[in-house]
Amino acid sequence: MGFFGDLLTKLNSIPEKSVSAEEAQKSFEANIFFAKTCFERGESDSGLGFLNMAMLDNPNCITILNNQGILSLNEGDDEEALVFFDMTLALSPKYSDVWRYRGEALQNLDRYAEAVASYDKAISINPNDENSWNNRGVALLDLGMNNEALSSYEQAITLNPNFALAWNNRGNLLRHFGRDKEAEVSYKTAIDIHKKQINSR
Repeated sequence: MGFFGDLLTKLNSIPEKSVSAEEAQKSFEANIFFAKTCFERGESDSGLGFLNMAMLDNPNCITILNNQGILSLNEGDDEEALVFFDMTLALSPKYSDVWRYRGEALQNLDRYAEAVASYDKAISINPNDENSWNNRGVALLDLGMNNEALSSYEQAITLNPNFALAWNNRGNLLRHFGRDKEAEVSYKTAIDIHKKQINSR
C-alpha cells in the first residue's frame, strides 16, 4: 500500500470528533499537502483519499484547488498547475473548464497529444466551449495536423462569430495553405471584431 496509503488508513480509523474552525483549516491544509504529494508521486488513489478528507474539512475544496491551478498556470509553473488540475478533476471529473486549463498546461509543456485529449474531454462535456475548440486547433497545429486544426478553428468561430483570436488563427493557417484571399478575409474579420471590442469599452 505504501507510506501514504498506510497513513490514510490510520487517519480514517481515528474516531470523528467536533473540531474548531482553526483545527479544520489545519487539517484541510495537511490533507491537501499529502494529496498533492501523492499525485506528484503517481499515487492518485491515496491522493484521492486525502482529497475526500479535505472535502470534509472545507466544502470549497474543488474551487480552491482549481484556483490554485489557475494561479500556477498564470505564473508559468505548468507542472504544478497540472497537479492541481488533476486533483480537481479527481473530485469533479465533469468540470469542463478544468479539462481546458489542464490542456493549456500540457500544451505549454509541449505535450501536445495529451493537450488535445484534454480539450477533447472538455468538448465532450461542453460541446459549446469555443475556447477549447480554438485551443484544440492550436495543439493540433503543433502536431502537424493542419486540416484538423482548421476544422477546430472553424467550429470555434461557428460557436462564437466574434471570436477574434480564432479568426486570426484561421487566417494564419489559411495563409500557410496558400489560400491568401481567404486568409485576408479572416484577418480583416479579426481586426474589425477587435476594433468593435475596443470601441465598446
